Amino acid sequence: MKKVIIAVAIGLVFVALIITFGQVFTVRYVSVEFVNSVSSATKQQIINLADIDTHTNIFVIDETKIASAIENEFDDNAIRVSDIVREFPNKVVIRISERLALYKIEAETDENEKKYVATDRNFQRSELYSEKDLAGQILTTVTGLKIIDTYRTDECYALRDIANAFISCGIAEEALPYFMEEVDFSTEKIIINLRPTDSTFEISKNVDDIQAAINSLYDSYMSTDFALRYNSVFSY
Repeated sequence: MKKVIIAVAIGLVFVALIITFGQVFTVRYVSVEFVNSVSSATKQQIINLADIDTHTNIFVIDETKIASAIENEFDDNAIRVSDIVREFPNKVVIRISERLALYKIEAETDENEKKYVATDRNFQRSELYSEKDLAGQILTTVTGLKIIDTYRTDECYALRDIANAFISCGIAEEALPYFMEEVDFSTEKIIINLRPTDSTFEISKNVDDIQAAINSLYDSYMSTDFALRYNSVFSY
């Protein structure tokens, strides 16, 4: 009889523990953190799209399903779920970043009106826009290049390396289009025109390491007296 009582007591304790811990680890709070400057979504919009039931156990939330529900809602791959974090015992944090439009590049289309992509530095955004659509946006214009079906070209790889190099030099990603006015591929050199000082970086298209070239040019640019940078040409 004592064994039965002990077994029942243990069972009751076990059930009580399950109920207690189930309540402790039930999601009660969902928050959103923006990793960078996000203009295409609001935090409340992300929470609504995530649709996390606040009666769900924190261990069973489906991160893949949540990320897909959020990212698929936004055109042009603009929004990316960087991370979904469980903060025990009962909070879920969704970290969101926006693929910031940087380059404006003409695209080959069958339409009479010119169309452009306003793509990010990693070339994930590919929606087409008219000149009017992009009016008022500060973007780096790319000339001497037209997108035809793919971003897998030497010029696009060079554009990626240029952006990454300037970021490694300390320029914030969101500041890049305010720093670079134009990148031109129409000559034997890559010409980068800068907004702040109307100066120019020239890089040979035969350079193996564009990032090293940018780093060198940027060092020269920054070590030049500010007044002397205006309308200056820095070549590599």
